[in-house]
Parts: sequence; structure tokens; C-alpha cells
Amino acid sequence: MADEPPKVAVPIRAAPRRRAGLQVLELIAGAAGYFALARLGLELASAAPHVSVVWPVSGAALALLVLRGARLAPAIAAGAFAANLANGAPLGAAAGIGVGNALEAVLGASLAARLAFHPGMERRRDVFALFAVVAPLAPVPAATLGVASLALAGVVPWSGFGLVWFSWWLGDALGIVVVGSLALTWCDRARRSWRLERSGEVVLLVASLVLLSAGVFWAAPAGYPVHYLVFPAVIWSALRFGQHATASVAFGSALVATAATILGRGPFAAETGHIGLLHAEVFMGVIAVTGLVLGAVTAERNRAERQRRADFAVLQDSEQRLALALSAGGMGAWEWDVETGRVRWSEQVEAIHGLAPGSFAGTFEAFRDLVHPDDLARVLQAVEQCVKEGAPYALEFRVIWPDGSVHWNAANGQVVRDDGRGVRMVGVCRDVTEAKRASDALARNAAQLAREDRRKDEFLAVLAHELRNPLAPLQNAVALLAPAQEDARAVAYARGVMERQLRHLVRLVDDLLDLSRIRSGKILLARERVELARAVRDAIEMSRPAIDARRHVLDVRLPLEPVVLDADPTRLPQLLANLLNNAAKFTPDGGRIGVVAEREGGGVAIRVRDTGIGMTPEALADAFELFAQARSSHAIEGGLGVGLSLARALAELHGGTLEARSEGPGRGSEFVLRLPLEEAAAPRGAATGSGRRGEHRPRAGGAARFRVLVCDDNVDAADTLVALLEHAGHEARAAYEGAAAVRLAREHAPDVMILDLGMPHMDGYAVAQAVRADPALAGTRLVALSGYGRDEDRRRTAEAGFDAHLVKPVAVEALVFALADPAEARRADG
Repeated sequence: MADEPPKVAVPIRAAPRRRAGLQVLELIAGAAGYFALARLGLELASAAPHVSVVWPVSGAALALLVLRGARLAPAIAAGAFAANLANGAPLGAAAGIGVGNALEAVLGASLAARLAFHPGMERRRDVFALFAVVAPLAPVPAATLGVASLALAGVVPWSGFGLVWFSWWLGDALGIVVVGSLALTWCDRARRSWRLERSGEVVLLVASLVLLSAGVFWAAPAGYPVHYLVFPAVIWSALRFGQHATASVAFGSALVATAATILGRGPFAAETGHIGLLHAEVFMGVIAVTGLVLGAVTAERNRAERQRRADFAVLQDSEQRLALALSAGGMGAWEWDVETGRVRWSEQVEAIHGLAPGSFAGTFEAFRDLVHPDDLARVLQAVEQCVKEGAPYALEFRVIWPDGSVHWNAANGQVVRDDGRGVRMVGVCRDVTEAKRASDALARNAAQLAREDRRKDEFLAVLAHELRNPLAPLQNAVALLAPAQEDARAVAYARGVMERQLRHLVRLVDDLLDLSRIRSGKILLARERVELARAVRDAIEMSRPAIDARRHVLDVRLPLEPVVLDADPTRLPQLLANLLNNAAKFTPDGGRIGVVAEREGGGVAIRVRDTGIGMTPEALADAFELFAQARSSHAIEGGLGVGLSLARALAELHGGTLEARSEGPGRGSEFVLRLPLEEAAAPRGAATGSGRRGEHRPRAGGAARFRVLVCDDNVDAADTLVALLEHAGHEARAAYEGAAAVRLAREHAPDVMILDLGMPHMDGYAVAQAVRADPALAGTRLVALSGYGRDEDRRRTAEAGFDAHLVKPVAVEALVFALADPAEARRADG
């Protein structure tokens, strides 16, 4: 590795010291420069000793402080003191003149800063600030202190104070105007650069200025006013080259005019004493002011023109972008001249109104004829408010296309005013027909969802109520069993209550599950030839407890001849029983219920009438909605309002219809079921009775004793089932998780395993898989006992190797039936 150069320690304060050194050098250079220019001015002193009307150093000093700051004021004071001392002024007078010249520069720079002066002088306000404020005011302290110092020193008499003061002030002011503007504009770092293609014009300008200055201020005889010929060159530079060129032309002309006047030549040489020089300086000041004012006006005009071109380019780009955006957004632009009535449309607007390109008549009346009559007044009102009040024009309205179709337009616009009057409207429009349709559909769907959500909430409230109703007597019956163990009548009563309420709970759950299966297409009817009379008898048997409990009179009238239907022998009685239960529930005690069936065309009409509370038109419209009862006055009668919805679904599955009728509250109700007929001699097979799914009669001879293993993560469910099985004479054990069930099965080789499906860690399917994989357990029969009872659940358990699938809660008889023959139990339960 190459040797690294030694590191040199740099003092922390090296940079501040370097800056301090540069500041000292800057002060020395400023003092030296001021001393040199002041000596030149003092050489031309003619108004009085140490007083000159040609004082360029005032402009240079002002430019120095404006550009570099007031910290250089000591350099100006030192330079002025040294120059006047070298010119023979007394020490005190030289000191006073130095302080006055420094104050002049400081005051001028402060005024310029306060007026936000810019050295480029390309604004009229900058030219005004320099010529009208800084140049007149800044020389006052210098002239006052300087002349007073000379008078105190006896250099000038006090009697001539005013004239000398004026000469001093005028010389300094003209120096600021001519030399100050030159220094400021050239030192401005933001000045506009001359373009290369103007170099020839620059040469021509310089040549013209040299010839004019020589001819006007040198060769022209005294007394002739030819000095005005310099103005064209000044105007030329102001119009074409900017402020620095104009200040250069004025300075050059002033330099030639001053030299010529001092040498006794030119139009100002005829004046006596320093008056000619004074006139020359004043004239050149006027030249500088005129040129720089014209240059500022020209610069502002050029900036405005450049800004206008830039704005126009931006406008063109914006218009192109707008056209692209309008086209992409399916929008078009329009304009209406309020005074003439002329309307201009883009091709997109014509297409939005169903018109061919160029076919719009271009008048407000033509537009008005396209607006839908029902929306015309609203459109005209919006237009009037926009024109007269300046209100935003934004609305949606319909238009009629030439082909007669109706479309929706959305228009947005604003008014353009002139002297407070609305003279023009401009805007855009777009076709929102599809969006309007989608919005309307969305609103309808949202309203429907809101209604369904309300129905759901109401239904859940009623469901909680209906579930609590049987739970309360169940809890009471359980509480009654403990103290009444020796009272056989009390035990029998409690048992009867529990059985009835459990059947009620099962019926509630079954109704909900049946409706869910029908709506999801999960129920297929087991159709066969069913006699109507048998179906009605089964339905009455199912509804008899509800009818008898309220002492209703039931009147049944059926056709004398057999009526055969193509129906499910279980689901059709269920449908009719729901209608009978509904009539029993909503009919006051001691009412009448009628069932009338008669042939009607190619089918049969079954009417279930009651003398109950009837229905309002609103309730009638929602009679078959799933959650309708929860929000109706019928809710006071209890129930979920599922029965009628399930009845209609079953009717439609059978290819029939179910409708509700009522003449009003207190006038009773009628439900009309229409089903197609199946013409035949006699039904194949009788109806299966009133049992619901999951309810089976045990076969005779089912007294065999089995070893049974029950597995359920619900400890109470498992233990109570074991107790029931033991009471029935079987040997039963319980496991509360899948792994324990597999272990116990291998230890005891049960004849039957009853497995819950939804257990954590190892569910019933995994247990069945493990059992079926063990040859030692090949003779074990598997029974699924679960709350899942859908067709796909049964199919899955069969595929997993189960012999039967029972749905919780299951009757003891069905369970014993499953123990005896699981395969037969699967067919009966399915």
C-alpha cells in the first residue's frame, strides 16, 4: 500500500480569518477606487474649491453599497477624506466631507432597499426609485456637511453657501443618475445576455454613437442645439438592447460631452464659467433618465409579451389536454352567447344528444327542443340563475334523441361576465344514462339490503324469544326433578314438559334447516303417487295438538273421488300442516278452520280458511317473506314466521303455487294451494305418516346388548348418552377427544362407536379414518351423531366409512334402532 500523505491540521478558525482578510482587502480596494475617482472629479472642480458639478464617484459609491452592503461605508469615508486632504483641504474640512460622502452612499442604499429596488432597473418602479427618490435625497447630507465644513474652514464664504450647496448636490445627483445606473445595470448578475445574432447591430449602434457624439459634441459649432441628435441612439439602445446598453450609451455620451465642454467645443461651450459644464451634465442626466425610463417600459412590454406567448403555449397545451380528457371521459364542450342566442357544440356534444356531426341548428331554442318536457322548467331555471346570479350550473336532466329514446345528461357550466352582465356561458356535458341506471339499481339494492338487514335483526330477536320459550319450562322441569325424586307424578309431569319442549325446539330448528336447504337447492323431493286424502289426514294429525289446544272447529271437505298427486309423501303433509298451524295460531280461541279441496282445471286447489285476525294489505304483501312476522302485528302470537315461507317453497318444489288472501284485519285469512294432478288408479305406497326427518320407529326384537364407545367433546352430551345406553342395557364408555377414542377403541374393541364430527384437534372424520385403518376394529360399526345434517354432510360421512348419520338431537328409539342396524338407520334417517 502506498504511503498516505501526512494529514495537515487545519485550525478551526481558518475560514473566518480568511473571510476577515478578504473583507479588509475589499475595504482597501473600495477606498483606493473612491480616492482615484474623487481625485478625477476634484480636478474638474469649477463651482468652488473642492466642489465639482462632475462627480461620478457618487454613483459608483451608491452601486458599491447597494451591491455589497453598508459595511463598505468606512472605505468611502476614508477615500473621500484622503482625496480632499490630498487636494489641499484643511484636515477638519476633509474629515467632514468624508463623513458626508459616506452618509450619502448609506442613505441612498437604505432608500433603495426600502423601495425594493432591483439593480437591473427593468421595471419602471426601479427607475422611479433611483431617479425620483435616491438621486434627489441621497446627496443632501454630503452637500450639507461638505459645504458647511468648507465654510467653517474658511475655504468658501458663508454668503455663497446656497450656490455652492446646489452645485455640490447637482453634481452628486447627476453622478448617481449617469454613473450609478451604469454600474448597477452592468453588475446585475441577472441581466439579459445579448444574443449572438445581434452582434452586427451592436457594432452598428456603437459606430453610430461614436459618429453622433463626435459630430454633436466635438465638431458642431458652439451655440447650435444639435445635441438632441443623440436621442435616436439612446432610444435605439433602449428598444433593442436593454438597460445596461442604454446606461452605457448615456454614459458614453456624457463622457464625450463633458470632455468637449471642458475643451471649449460643442453646443455647451458658449456658456461662461462652470455653467456650460453644468448644462451639459443636466442634459446628459435627462438623456439617461429618458433612455432608462423607455428601456424599463420596453423591458416590461417584452416580459409581458414573453409571458403572453408562454401563457398562450400553456393555453394551447391545456386545450389539447382538455380535448383529450373530454374525449376520454365521453364529454363534450359547449358555449352559449347569451346576447345573440347562438350555441356552439363540439361533435361530442352532438353525439351525446343523438345528433349527427354538424346537424345541430346552433340556437338555444334547438337545445331546448331536445330537453325532456318534464325536465325543461328545471333546466331553464338553472340557466337563468347562472346568468343572473352567477350560481353554478350543474344538474342532470333527460333529453330525447331523434329516435325517441330517452337519455340522461349531466351538464356543468359557468357564466362569463362583462361589466357585471352575464354575456356568455361555457361548460361541458356528458351522457350519464348508464351511470344513472346503475345508480338507481344500486339505490334499489341498498334499500332492499337495508330492508333485509332490518328483517334479519327482527328475526334474530324473535328467534331468541322463541328459543327461550321452551328453555324456561325445561329449566323449571329440571329444577322440579331434584326435590321430587320420590314423587312419581311430579317426575312424570316434569318428563312430559321436557319432552314437549324438546320437540318444539327440534321443530324450530328443523323448519329453519329445511328452508335453508330448499333455498340453496339442497333438497330433492322423493316423488311418488300420493293420495290427497291421506296427505290431508297426515297433516291434520300433525296439527291436531295446536288445533285442539285452542278449541277450534275443523271442517274438512274433500272430493268424493280419489285425487292422486305426484308428490313427496313426507313434504306434502308438512306443507299442509304448516298452513293448518298458521291458521290455528292466528285464530282466537273457539274459531273455525276450514280445509276445502276441489279439482280446478288440470290440478287441484286446496283452500285453508280461518276466522282469525286477518291481514292488512301490507302484511298480505309480505306474508311469505322469511322474516315478515317479526315486524308485523302477528309477532305477538309467537313463532318465527318461517312456516309460510317454507310452505311456499315446498309448493314451488312440487310445481305448484301458494297465495294468501284476506279482506282485512278481523276478517280472517285464506291460503290457496294449487298442485298439478297425477292421474292414476291408486297411489303407490301409503304416506309415511307424520314422522319428521330423524324420527323412526324401532324394529321389534332390538334387545341385543352392545359394547358402545361414545366420543364427544361436550362432556355433558357424552355422559348423558352413556347413561341412556347403560339404562337400556348396553355396556357404554365415554371419550372426550378423538385421540382418547382411538386408544379406548383399540383397548376394548367396541361393537359400535358413536362419534361427534366437530371436535377440536382430531375430529370425527379422523377418528373414523384411524378405526377403518386398524384391522382389529374391522367389525366395529361407526355412527355419526352431529348437528350437521345436510345432504353433503351425510355424503361425506358415508365416504369416510360411517355406517349411519344421525342428527342431534336424536330420539332414544332412533338411537337404539341405529345400534341394531346402522345401515338401515342411515336409509331411514336420510
